[in-house]
Amino acid sequence: MNISINGRHLTVRQDLRDLIEKKLSKFDRFFPGGADAAVTCRHEHGDKIIEITITVGSTIFRAEEESDTFKTALDGCLSSIERQIRK
Repeated sequence: MNISINGRHLTVRQDLRDLIEKKLSKFDRFFPGGADAAVTCRHEHGDKIIEITITVGSTIFRAEEESDTFKTALDGCLSSIERQIRK
């Protein structure tokens, strides 16, 4: 899976990048032909927001979560995308 990680109005630290790549790697089993993932991290009004968009051919899976920490927001996004894929 090709993963692109961007930060809006912040710099994404290496430990967060590693965590995102590790957690997104579990979706490789659903997409053996490969997929593209775009992850955007941003900070607004005291909340951390993560948006994940996975594109496979012409199919798009997208989730956005807002939480106190990036890790919690990432977990929420991943569970949402997994539900979409299983559907």
